[in-house]
Amino acid sequence: LASKLATMCTDSNITYENGKTEINGEPTENALVQNGLKYNLNKVELYREMPRVGEIPFDSTRKMMTTIHKMSTGYLVITKGAPDILLNKCNLTVGEKRSIELQNQQMAERALRVIAVAYKDVEKLPETQDIEKDLTFCGLIGMIDPPREGVKEAVRTCRRAGIKTVMITGDHLQTAKAIAKELGIFKRGDLAIE
Repeated sequence: LASKLATMCTDSNITYENGKTEINGEPTENALVQNGLKYNLNKVELYREMPRVGEIPFDSTRKMMTTIHKMSTGYLVITKGAPDILLNKCNLTVGEKRSIELQNQQMAERALRVIAVAYKDVEKLPETQDIEKDLTFCGLIGMIDPPREGVKEAVRTCRRAGIKTVMITGDHLQTAKAIAKELGIFKRGDLAIE
C-alpha cells in the first residue's frame, strides 16, 4: 500500500516513446514511481481509477506533499514527507509512534533516505488547514541516495592536502552521519548538528 500511495503522491510524469518508458520529474519522486512500476503500480493507470483533483505542494518548511484523489465514495488524501514531521499528523499511540521512530532511525543509520507515507479517506474535503490532520500511517520507504561518483576520492584528496571538509545537507541527521562516515568526512570525535 505504501508503494501505491507514494507513487500517486508525486509530480513525476510517465511517458512512452519508441517502446520505452520514461519517467520525468524530481529524482526522489522518479524513484518512487519507478518502484511502483516494479510492483505493477502504474501511476497513469492509478490516476485513471482515482483522478488527482487537488494538492498541497511540497515545500522545504513543511517537508511534506499532499495529493487529493477522487473516488466513487469521496476522496483519498495521500501525504508523504519527512517522518519526524508526518508522524505528528497521524493517529498513533505513543508506543506506535516510538516504534516507527526507531525503525526510521535504523533505516537512516544505514544511509537510507526515509520517506513516510500516510492517508485518509473522506466523504467531503475538509478545510485546507485540516487536510493534513488525522492521517492513517501507512509505512516508511527507504531509498539509497548514493554520493556521486568520485566524491569519496575527492574528500580523501582534500584531507591529504590539509583541507577540512564539511557536509551540509537537508537529510535526516542519522542519514547524514552515515553518509559522511562512508565518505570519510565524519570521524570519531566529530560533531554533526541540526
